[in-house]
Amino acid sequence: MSPEFGNSLSHVFRSSGIVEQRVGAPVGDRLHSGWPIRLIAGLCLVGTFAMVWGQPANGWAESPTLVTVVTAGGDEVQGTLIEIGQDGATVNMDSGDVQFQADELSLIRFAHPAKQPVPTVVKLMGGSVIWVTSVTWTGDQVTLAPARQARLVVPATDVLSIRFRSGNQATDPVWLGWENEPRRGDRLAVRRNEQALDSIDGTVIGVTPRSVEFQMGGNTIEAPLAKLEGVILSGSSSGNGQSGNNAAKSKSSIRVVDTSGSTFAAQSVSLAAADDSVEIVISGSVKHTVSLSQLSSIEYAGGVLALADAEIADSKFMGEFAGSASVSSRPVDQKREKRIQAWFAPVSTESATSESADLKSSDSRIQMNTPGEISFRVPDDYQRLVVSVRRSEQVDEFLPVDVEVWVDGQRKWNATLSDRQTLGLDLALADARRVTLKALPSQGSASGATADSKRNASDRGLNESLDAAVGLGGKLEWFSGRFLK
Repeated sequence: MSPEFGNSLSHVFRSSGIVEQRVGAPVGDRLHSGWPIRLIAGLCLVGTFAMVWGQPANGWAESPTLVTVVTAGGDEVQGTLIEIGQDGATVNMDSGDVQFQADELSLIRFAHPAKQPVPTVVKLMGGSVIWVTSVTWTGDQVTLAPARQARLVVPATDVLSIRFRSGNQATDPVWLGWENEPRRGDRLAVRRNEQALDSIDGTVIGVTPRSVEFQMGGNTIEAPLAKLEGVILSGSSSGNGQSGNNAAKSKSSIRVVDTSGSTFAAQSVSLAAADDSVEIVISGSVKHTVSLSQLSSIEYAGGVLALADAEIADSKFMGEFAGSASVSSRPVDQKREKRIQAWFAPVSTESATSESADLKSSDSRIQMNTPGEISFRVPDDYQRLVVSVRRSEQVDEFLPVDVEVWVDGQRKWNATLSDRQTLGLDLALADARRVTLKALPSQGSASGATADSKRNASDRGLNESLDAAVGLGGKLEWFSGRFLK
């Protein structure tokens, strides 16, 4: 070992105090004697082999293959990932290699910290949500640069939306509502300020690092990205029959989540040839490779539960001519109360555009009369609620209606529908057990609507009172609702 290397080690060890604390002799004497230098070199060599073989002194936490497996029955085991494929996964534990069939798996979790997110997010057919550093759209192909990963090329027809900016409490409901509402053309969303969005409908022609090429009324413009919120493609709406068919066709049962926050809805997952990454196949048979060191989790059984398929805990209409809100001195007519609840309580209905059981989740809607509410039990391991709300198509007048989402008895989201707009939300649930959707007369119109409801109930009967409630804008529908893991 050269004297220069010894002097370098001397400097490093002196700055850390390691040599002086442990040896207690002058640093220079120790570093320039024969056997300590050989000992140091040997320790460095051993440390190098330990890092190569993935067995650091502090355990397996730094190994990209250390995983926690959660079975379908809820049991958790730890070990080293040996193999993963369409049929399941093999994990090495103290007792040896253990093979888990795909239907026995719920989650494979990796011990990797989350990375700093990037602002641009792209949503694809089939459910993939990918955070990217850049997007380029040329012809019929879109090139994505997922954060800290190799580029990914997908057909333009697979892209649902591209959002260039991080949302906030004011812009999120509008953007999420636009993503779900039916439309025939593409939508260019412009950030007017931090509190409001404007929209222009037309056709997206291409996307460059600086602008979106957009066609409207026969004219083509180049809209600078600095002014835009994003673009929403016509196939993104759940009310569009083509979108529903495509979603069913590309249905994925595995969700691969990386440390940058991207979720890949995968049709299959397997270890790549180098064994230090996984190869995933997403909608349209597009292949993508993600390093094991960038994986956060692999979730089986899709990780998506349609709200219409979730267990209903309670559903009721709360109008003043319903028994629950009647004057206490007046006895409740149970038959009348049942009739009112049967006619007015929120119900889950399947859209007439649904063509098969596979499309039921995307086309089912929850019809709600104001004031009303419906509660759902949140299954284990589901962490988010995504849903949109709008007026029923039967509504022809627009009194303001307040819509709210409550989680375990606490209000977590609220907004006011003042016209035929669509609002959406993406809400974190943590370990919540119950979610409630509510529709209430807005403060400015509550007394008038209530008086009208009472008068209708007594003078014209339940049929006509329902028609009046619909005409005043009191009938809503919650749609595209789903719980996500």
